[in-house]
Amino acid sequence: DFQHIMRQAHLIDYWEFFVCIHTRGHSVADLRKALEATLPLHPMLRSFVVQEDENQTLLVTVRPSPSILDRCIVDYGEVATLNDVHRLVVNFPQEHRIALPGPLFCGLMVYVKEIKSAVLVADCECLPSNPSVVSVLICVFSQSAIPSWTPRTTKSSKMI
Repeated sequence: DFQHIMRQAHLIDYWEFFVCIHTRGHSVADLRKALEATLPLHPMLRSFVVQEDENQTLLVTVRPSPSILDRCIVDYGEVATLNDVHRLVVNFPQEHRIALPGPLFCGLMVYVKEIKSAVLVADCECLPSNPSVVSVLICVFSQSAIPSWTPRTTKSSKMI
């Protein structure tokens, strides 16, 4: 299957993408609340890859727990401008990049002084990154965790 082929070709070891989602007028605490509400509902975002042997690659999801959520959600502090956020997207900090076996999602929560609002800069591994991963985040954030949130995505994303 697709996961096994990706693992055998070692594409899964480095195929990741980065997204940036801005909030308008929300704090890092609001963003954390939204992510803590989102991740338990979407097990693919907190999944792990396990290669039992050369013939079988497994995608394993784990129950949400404080330790898993802490690995997926990182308070990265404060930056001055959106240009600083762009630099985070383009040069995602190595210590927070996805590493196998997982989890296959890591979101940095950053407060941006220039816009007085929180921003999510996320690293997603290829397996949970079907076309709906960003729409899942936006939908859940806007409908449940942050009802008044009007999300805005940036053009600052890259695929490796």
